[in-house]
Formats: sequence, C-alpha cells, structure tokens
Amino acid sequence: MRTVQSYSQLDRPIINIIAADIFIQLVYAAFMQISLIYMAKSGYTDNQSADFISYRFLGALLLSLPLGFFIRGRRIVPIFYVASVATTVVGFLILYAIERHIAWLLYSSLFAWGLCFTSMRVTVLPFILRNAPKEVHIEAISLSSSTWALGSILSGVAIYGFSRIAPGLYDEKRCLQMIVLLGLISLFCIASIRIDEKIPDEESYGPGISPGDWSILLKATAPTFLLALGAGLSMPFMGLFFYKVHGADSSFFAIISAFSTSLVFATFLLIPYARKRFGDAVSIMSSQVFAIALLVLMALTELFNTASYAVSVAAICYVLRQPLMNLATPLTTNLTMKYVSRRNQETMCALESAIWTGSWFMSSRIFVYLRSMDVAYVYVFLITAIIYLFGVAWYCYLLIDYGKRVALGLSEF
Repeated sequence: MRTVQSYSQLDRPIINIIAADIFIQLVYAAFMQISLIYMAKSGYTDNQSADFISYRFLGALLLSLPLGFFIRGRRIVPIFYVASVATTVVGFLILYAIERHIAWLLYSSLFAWGLCFTSMRVTVLPFILRNAPKEVHIEAISLSSSTWALGSILSGVAIYGFSRIAPGLYDEKRCLQMIVLLGLISLFCIASIRIDEKIPDEESYGPGISPGDWSILLKATAPTFLLALGAGLSMPFMGLFFYKVHGADSSFFAIISAFSTSLVFATFLLIPYARKRFGDAVSIMSSQVFAIALLVLMALTELFNTASYAVSVAAICYVLRQPLMNLATPLTTNLTMKYVSRRNQETMCALESAIWTGSWFMSSRIFVYLRSMDVAYVYVFLITAIIYLFGVAWYCYLLIDYGKRVALGLSEF
C-alpha cells in the first residue's frame, strides 16, 4: 500500500509523458521481438539482419550528444510530438523495405528509426527531473524506466493475440503494422500535457563542462558502456536465438517476452521499497550477479538443444533474467544523476544514450562478424556474461566513490 501511495504523488504531466513513452516503446519492443524473425523468414541471413539493424544504433549514436546539448535551456515537449509522428512513418518504411528487399531504403529507414528512438530516450528523463518534485524523483525514474517493460508486455500480448485470432492473416508483417498504428496513441498522451514547463536558465548550468566534470562523467558512464556492450551482443538477437536454436516461432517468443517484462514492471514498482529495505549496494550487486548466472545457463541450453526440456529451461532463464537484470536500472540511474551533480544531468542523459546506442552498434558489428564465422550463440552469450561481470564490478567501485564524494560535499545525497 505504501508503494502505491508513493506513486500517487506524481503529477499528471509526468504520468502523461510516461504514458506517451509506453506507446512509443510498444512499437520499438514489437520490432525488437519479431522483426528479425520476419527478416529471417523473408530470406535474410543472421549476419545480414544484424548488419541492417546496426544502422539503427548508428543513427541513435550520432544524435544523442547533439540533442543532449540542444535541450539545455529549451522546451522539450515539442520534441515528443516529432518523435511520435516520425516513429509511425519510419516504422511503415522499414516494413516496406524488408518486404521489397530494398537495401538502401532499409539502411536509411533504420538509421532514421534510431533518430526517433533517441529523441525520446534523451529527453524524457530531463523532462521528469525538471518538472517532478525532488522527493518523488526515484518513483518517477522507476516508472519511467518501466516504460519499455510495459511496452514489451503490450506488444507481446498483441502479437500473440493477433497470431491466434487469424494466423493466416496476422503474420509478423501484419502484426507490426497494427502495432505501429497503436503507437499513435502517444500523440493523445502528449497533447494532454498541460504544464508550464520548467526550463533551467544558463546560469544554473555554470560556465560549461570543466575537465573535472568530464572526469566525473567518464567514471559515471564506464559501467554503462560495459553493460551496454554486453547487452548489444544478446538482447537484439534473443528472438533469433529461440528461433534458430530451439525452433520457437515469433508468437512463442512474444508471449514469454510479455510475461518476462510483466515481472520487470512489477519489479520496477517495488524498487523504492527494496532500496529502503536493502540499500543501493545490495539491491544492485545481488540482482546483477543472479541475472548473469541465468544468462549463462540459458546460453548453455544450446549444447543440449535436442532435448525436449531445453527450450523450457531457456525460456525460464530468459523470463527470470529480465527482471533481475533490470531491477538495478532506476537505482543506477538515480546514483549516476546525483554523482555527476545537477549541472551535468542533461549531458549525462545524452552520454548514456550515446553509449547505449554506440555500444549496441559496436556489438551488432561484432555479432555480424561472429555469426559470419558460424560462432555458436552459446559462445556469443558467454562473452556477454564476462563483459557484464566487469560492468558490475565497476558499479561496486562507483558506489564506494559516491559515498566519498557525498562526504566531501562534491555530490548530491
């Protein structure tokens, strides 16, 4: 009950932008879940699909930092409108290019898709930090962090439902087309935002980003880079793993993704309680270690994929791994935002977005190379697990250093 009451303190504009983000994330999640399976059925090889998809991350990488600097001292709401409309248009272009095998259009539309994604990723958190009361920041960040989970739940249920209602009509392409249209609901949510948007003046940012600030920013983003690099080797290609290794079709992967992300959403809602009960260190470190162990077990199912129970073991590991891996996200976001201080928060948001997308671009290129060399998924995911471990170790260092900086008055408490 206390957990629900803490979320009830969020103002209507914050709820509206989070709702808009959910419907945009619904579209991105659907493409993440089954677009690669659609491409595989359309005749694309694994390395060809990964090559195309990597341009989405390249587009996001190139826009992240410029957009982060652009929104300093400016209104953010107009960007939400652009992102919502562009997501719909570009989504249809991607599907058309896949069907017609138009390489140049697929490259360019996926590049534009990355721009659309970044337009929301970089701007939502600064909007929340500007306009939500400081005492409910952790609740607002937790709910905002859960938008991709809610989007994944809705997309998974929608894909499964469409495929069961009319299997012959709603193939991967038709399902994605319907979900792209559903994403337009985000426009109504954005139009419902009624707020005198708070825009920090230039004086609040200080004279600029000093060499000392860059040192702090680089330390704060280092674990993000490691986790993003590892995630880029696995998350975009989970659908292919289940399809190629275990013979699971798109409807199966969509529904287990929906179930998994429903657990993610429930976990996000409980994060304020977990933080008060166990503290940041225990919550972050324990959840990450267990998630990595489940990833390793899931990867190892490829070694006995002919066994009847292999796909069940893989599915259970996937379902449980998701909430554990993402439990720490709001906590680490809150930690890093306070670590870098108020004047660097927009820059931190832009850097984190650039790092995630840039790392996923790098990881996609690595995946292209590994799969072109016929490296098995089990080894790709084991590489991911090793990279994750280094990222978790860095968060441990960051927690210790943050405590020292708070004691010296250099970071917010």
